[in-house]
Amino acid sequence: AASSGSGFFVTNEGHIVTNFHVIENCDIAKVHYKGKEIEAEIFAVDKTNDLAIIQTNINPFKLI
Repeated sequence: AASSGSGFFVTNEGHIVTNFHVIENCDIAKVHYKGKEIEAEIFAVDKTNDLAIIQTNINPFKLI
């Protein structure tokens, strides 16, 4: 199974906020950034509010 969704960077350490339903049941999380596919770690989840934080090794140019 595969899933896709959107997210946005919230820290310079590569933390991305997305929806929990996007990463639910995924064994591997990947981020497409500037033409590259980068593996990410699931950092935290909140099923009740449908939120998830994933972490990459990306130092983003802009934060939300």
